[in-house]
Amino acid sequence: MTEEKTILFFYNTGLTKVFIKNLRASGYNIINFYENFSLPPKNIYDKWMNIVWRLFLRRTDYWEKRNKRLFDKTCLKQLEQFLSKKIDYAVFIRADMYSDNLFRKLINKQVYISSYQSDGIHEKTKNILNIAPYLNQVFCFDPADVAKYKNIGFKFLTNCYFPDEKYEFEKNLTKETKTVYYAGSGLPDRINVMEKLNHYFQETDFVLEATLVVPRNIIAKRENNIKFAHDYFDYGDYIKIISGSYALVDLVTDEHDGLSYRFFEALYYKKKLITNNCHVKKYDFYNPNNIFITDFSDLTNLQEWLQGSYEEIPEEISKKYSFDNWLSNMLNLRNKIQIPLP
Repeated sequence: MTEEKTILFFYNTGLTKVFIKNLRASGYNIINFYENFSLPPKNIYDKWMNIVWRLFLRRTDYWEKRNKRLFDKTCLKQLEQFLSKKIDYAVFIRADMYSDNLFRKLINKQVYISSYQSDGIHEKTKNILNIAPYLNQVFCFDPADVAKYKNIGFKFLTNCYFPDEKYEFEKNLTKETKTVYYAGSGLPDRINVMEKLNHYFQETDFVLEATLVVPRNIIAKRENNIKFAHDYFDYGDYIKIISGSYALVDLVTDEHDGLSYRFFEALYYKKKLITNNCHVKKYDFYNPNNIFITDFSDLTNLQEWLQGSYEEIPEEISKKYSFDNWLSNMLNLRNKIQIPLP
């Protein structure tokens, strides 16, 4: 009987739960690094130091520096409780967030360390350039970063879909299903796009449903078919919504050209996708009957396109973008299917 391998998993977002669920379903023993993890609360000293920094040092970054220092210290303390256990792999989402001291401890334990950069490499994430030498593998989901930092040796890997999150909805698209759905951050430009789409669909047989997450200083409300909320909902609830939708909307950010999870959710659930990320044309699953590329200024032919049929993507293509293959690449397993740069 093969000994169960152990993964120490570093990720702390709304997707952590679904990642851990799928890691365990893949047959691994999982240690959630962020279980029972918390930073020390702010105190009077911190508040006074913030004032001193502002008044005498003319600096406004006290809280940022304080939080980073305490985060690094708490991470090292948290790691200590796991080092006595058997750990085969350390899997990071965004290893750039951590100090080199943490990686040295993992190296001393002879752990295979792999990281996935789920964001582009820019000012806030560039620490990965310093951390990379400590890691066995670093994957980037943006092809431009892989090409730009050839000397670092980054590898390319896309986001993925999660098979075990599938719900029993009708697979085939029907004309009775009218919803075009979007969920994402409520940045001003995205609000503008949703308002434009909402107006456009009022003259069609389709209906926009959008959930935009906004800061807490903005009132949570619903305007027409656009909901403004303060928190993202559970990923399982999100999957239920997109499973019952006709099409999805994706909006690319300015910081990277990589493909978001929506592309792979649309691929798995066989949903049409409307996007302004023109780089999807370079990928092997791109089909103009399934993916509509637009700048959201000119929506000519969108309604006609939506009324067309979805075209099935061959299984040998779609399975490359599954969570199982994502993990096989992260752990450098023999059964991995490498995804070439588009």
